[in-house]
Amino acid sequence: MDPARPGRVLRHWCGLLRPGGRLVLVEGVWGAVSPVGIPADLLTALLTPLTGHARLERLSDDRRLWGRTVEDERYAVVATV
Repeated sequence: MDPARPGRVLRHWCGLLRPGGRLVLVEGVWGAVSPVGIPADLLTALLTPLTGHARLERLSDDRRLWGRTVEDERYAVVATV
């Protein structure tokens, strides 16, 4: 994945927020055969310089959210501008 592309999108989204505004993203690396998405460590690394803080909440282990046990990486990130 080209990290410049999601970085540009995140800069744009953060620029749309008022000071103190929150960006909430539910993301992951979906699928096992042909995974797609953005890993949590990359997303938080891209967000931290833009927001000062990005809180990561791992969601993969909560089968109530998905209706079953999942093996892929699923998470939420909350960042305050």
